[in-house]
Amino acid sequence: MGRLRILVVDDDQVLRDGLSALIGFDSSLGDKTMITARDGQEALVRCIADPPDLVVMDIRMPRMDGIEATRRIVRERPGVKVLALSTLTTQEYVAPMLAAGASGYLVKDRTEELIPAIHAVLADEFYISPRVSDVLVRMALAKLDAESTGEQGASSTREEKTYPKLAPQELSAVGWLAHGFSNAEIADAMGISVGSVKSYLAKAGEKLATRDRVQLLIRATELGLVHPAIDGASH
Repeated sequence: MGRLRILVVDDDQVLRDGLSALIGFDSSLGDKTMITARDGQEALVRCIADPPDLVVMDIRMPRMDGIEATRRIVRERPGVKVLALSTLTTQEYVAPMLAAGASGYLVKDRTEELIPAIHAVLADEFYISPRVSDVLVRMALAKLDAESTGEQGASSTREEKTYPKLAPQELSAVGWLAHGFSNAEIADAMGISVGSVKSYLAKAGEKLATRDRVQLLIRATELGLVHPAIDGASH
């Protein structure tokens, strides 16, 4: 990998400069050029003019928020990865940000996750903070409850989809994914290689007809394969 270009976007200058320094001083990412932007509008202009490898994106900002900026950046420059970094962890922000094309979602008070998250996103993985994973799971469960309530007292004419059964290793990998684990962390937990983890998750995604990790997590929750109450000891 050549010299990385990383853009940090936040309307708080102190935080913006602090994050830029934190990432810039980390040797595990190799040689890098750090760039900053104060809002989504400036980030969009910078990404179109000279695309970085990664954007660390705040969400709530003046002029253009992180959701709209991410949507436009991913559309105009598909090769640019976006990692959301926000204090906001409610459904109204998490879902639109991921739908806009973010490759990960990190909570600002978990800066110890920042470098591992950057590594994961640059390796074409999704990185979802455990707190955000829990939000996604609750979203899926709420959807199930709403559908169940809507169908009470009426016969459903909707054809139910059936999916192939997940193999034990595939199910275990999805379970760890529900805790926000990266491929490397899942590999350590399961005692297998990272390549095997990727294979198990890819097979699970194919069986559940999903295109990425976020959809896989939500679909697995809808089908009752993972649950917020699950803990690592059960794997």
